[in-house]
Amino acid sequence: MRKLVLSFIFIILLSELFCCTLGVISGTATADGRPIIWKSREAGTNVQVMHEDGYTYEYTGSGNSGSEYVWMGMNETGLAIANALSGDLQRLPGNGDCMLQALRNYSTVAEFLTFLDSTNVSGRETYTNYVMMDATGTAVVLEVAPNDYWVYDTADTQYGFLIRDNFSIAGGGTPTARYTMMNHVLADLAEAGPIEWEDIFPLILRGFYDDEENLLDIPFEDRWDIDSHYGYLNTAYSNNGNSFSSVALMHGSAPDEPAWLSTMWTNLGIPVSGIALPYWAVCPAVPQPASGNPSVPLTDRATQIRQLIYNASPSNQADTWLLRNPNGTGYWDVAGAYEEEHFAQINELRDQWINNPPTLNELQELENQICNEGYQLVSEWQPEYNYLPDFACDITIGEVPLTVHFEDHTLHAPDSLAWDFDADGIIDSILTDSLGHGAEYTYAVPGIYSPVFYTWHDTQLDSLASEELITVEYPDVTYLAASKDTIVCDFDDELDEEVTIYNIGEYPVTLQDIYFTTLDGYPHPEPLLFYWNFIDELQLPLVMAPGDSCEILVSPEMIVRDYWGETMIFEADLDTLNIPCLYDEELWYNGDEDEDAIEPAKPYLRNYPNPFNPSTTISFFIQQSGIVELAVYNQKGQKVKILLDQVMDKGNNEITWSGKNEQGESCSSGIYLIKLSLDEQTRLITRCLLLK
Repeated sequence: MRKLVLSFIFIILLSELFCCTLGVISGTATADGRPIIWKSREAGTNVQVMHEDGYTYEYTGSGNSGSEYVWMGMNETGLAIANALSGDLQRLPGNGDCMLQALRNYSTVAEFLTFLDSTNVSGRETYTNYVMMDATGTAVVLEVAPNDYWVYDTADTQYGFLIRDNFSIAGGGTPTARYTMMNHVLADLAEAGPIEWEDIFPLILRGFYDDEENLLDIPFEDRWDIDSHYGYLNTAYSNNGNSFSSVALMHGSAPDEPAWLSTMWTNLGIPVSGIALPYWAVCPAVPQPASGNPSVPLTDRATQIRQLIYNASPSNQADTWLLRNPNGTGYWDVAGAYEEEHFAQINELRDQWINNPPTLNELQELENQICNEGYQLVSEWQPEYNYLPDFACDITIGEVPLTVHFEDHTLHAPDSLAWDFDADGIIDSILTDSLGHGAEYTYAVPGIYSPVFYTWHDTQLDSLASEELITVEYPDVTYLAASKDTIVCDFDDELDEEVTIYNIGEYPVTLQDIYFTTLDGYPHPEPLLFYWNFIDELQLPLVMAPGDSCEILVSPEMIVRDYWGETMIFEADLDTLNIPCLYDEELWYNGDEDEDAIEPAKPYLRNYPNPFNPSTTISFFIQQSGIVELAVYNQKGQKVKILLDQVMDKGNNEITWSGKNEQGESCSSGIYLIKLSLDEQTRLITRCLLLK
C-alpha cells in the first residue's frame, strides 16, 4: 500500500512539470459511430511520426525523434493508446514499455488488461493514466500504478466520454482547470447531439478559453488583462500553450468497417502553430516532412511559427491576429482551411472504403500527398503585420476639467507608443510597451481636440490623428449674477428698472435670449409685458468675457387683467438666470379703475448692489406689523448673521449688511441667502453674491 501511495505522489509531482491531457469518446456518442481518443502532449522536443513492424502487429505513433517510445499511437487492429505522462524511470516495464507492449502485441483492451494483471505481482515502473480503444468498441481510461490499476469505462458515463490529465481519481488527485473545462465543453456538445470528431480540434485541442470556460473568438478584439497586449490571449485555461509539443487524435473504426483504416490525425508541434495530417498504421513509410533525426521538418516549421505567434511578453500569450484576420491570411485561415478540406475528404473516403477498401499503395500515396502538400502550405505561409496605430478612450465628451483614459489597440505589440493629446506638436506621453495600462490626460481648457497617436516598431513610425475626437465643454455651474434679484412692478408705464448682469465665472458666456414665462413655465402671454433694451445699445448674442457685465433697462406695461406672470429669465449657453418680478394682484387694471391707483402692495425682499463688496443695502416690504427676523445664511444652510430680530410696523424698510458674520469677521466670497421671517414664519428669501 505504501508503494501505491508513493506512486501517485509521483504522478502529482510530475503533473507540475508536464500537463498532458487525454480524452476518450465511445462510438455510441459520436455522429459517425467511430470511437475517438486524443492526447495533448506537454513535453518533448523534435517530435515525429514513427512506424514500426516486425512484431505481431505493425503500428504508427508519435514520439521523440531518436527514441523508440511513442506516447500516442495505434496499430493495424484498431487498438489505440495514449498516456498522460511523458517520462518513466527506464526500468522495465515502464510507462513507454507498456505502451509498446500494447501496440506491438495486442488487438483488444482486454488483452492489455491481462498483461497488467500478470505484472501486478512483479511490479511495474508505471505512474500513468492511459486512454485506450479497440475495434470491439471498448473505450476506457486506465489508472495504472506499479502493483494495481483501475478501469473507467465510457459505457458507464452519462455522455459516453472520459477525460484525464495528470491526476488520478484512485490516487485522490486534484483535477486541473483544463480537465474541468474539457468535461464541460464535451458535455455541452453531447447534449446538443452526437459529437462530431472534427469539433475536437477547434474546441478541445486548439480553442482559447477564459477562466469562466467561455470559448473566445479569434482574432480576439480585446485585452486579456491589464498586463496583456491588445489582441493577445493567455493559454493558461486551454490545451494550446506554447509549451505543448504535439497533439494526436485517433479516429477509430466502426464495427462494420476494416479496423486497419482507423486514422491517426497528428499535429506535430504546438496545436496553435501545427497542422493536423492523417497517418495510417499499415503505411510502412512515414512521409519525409513528418519524421527525421535530428530534424523533423513539420516540427521545425511549427516551432518557427510558434515563435512568430508567441512574439511578446508574457510568453504564454498568443498573438491571435496572426492566427486569423479580416483578410483571411492568418495561419489558422490558411492551415485550418486545408485541414477542413481533408477532414471532409477522408470522411467521404472512409465511407467508400467500407465496401471498397484501398490498396496499400493507394493509401500510402494518399498519406504522402496530404502530408507533403500540407508541409508546403505551412512552409510558404508568411505573417502579415499591421502596425497602424489604433486606440480607444473611455470618454469623448464632458465638462472641463475632463480626464480621458486612452488605451492602445494597435496590433502585434509595437515597441513603443507616444501621445500628443492636444495636437500641439508636443509629445505629452511616451510608453515603452503596449500593455494595457494606457495613458491619461486631463483637458483643462474647453474646446475640441484631435489627439495624435504614434507607434514605433523596429524603425517603422506610424501615426493616427483622430479629428475632433474630444469635446471639452464648459461646466454646468452658475456664471451669471444680477444686480437685483427682484424687480418690484407697480405697472407705471414710466417706471424703468436698471439691472446689471455679471459674468462671475472663469469662462466666456454668450447671452442668447431674454424672455418671460408664466408660473407654469410657458412663454409669457399678454397682457403683462416687460420691455427691455441694453442701456449701451448692445445687440444679442452678446459674448461676456469673465468679469464682464452689461446693463439692461426693463419697463413693465399693464394691458388687461386676464393673464399674469412672475418671472423674467435671462438664458445663456451656460446658465439660466431668474429674476422674480413682484406685484399686487388686487391692484390689477380692470378697465374701469384709474391706472394711477395701482400701488405695490405685495411683500418684497431685495438687495443692491448685487454682487457687492464690501456692503449691500437690503430693502423689504411687509404687509402687517409683527416680529421680523432678517438673517443671512451661507450655501450650507448655516446662519452667518442676524441683521434684524424685532417688532416692526407694516411698510418699507432698509438695512445694510457689511458682509461680516456675527463675530465681526469678513465673510469669504460666495453666494449667500437672505431670509425674511414674520412672526417666525418664512416669508421671502433672496440671494446675493459677495465678491472680493
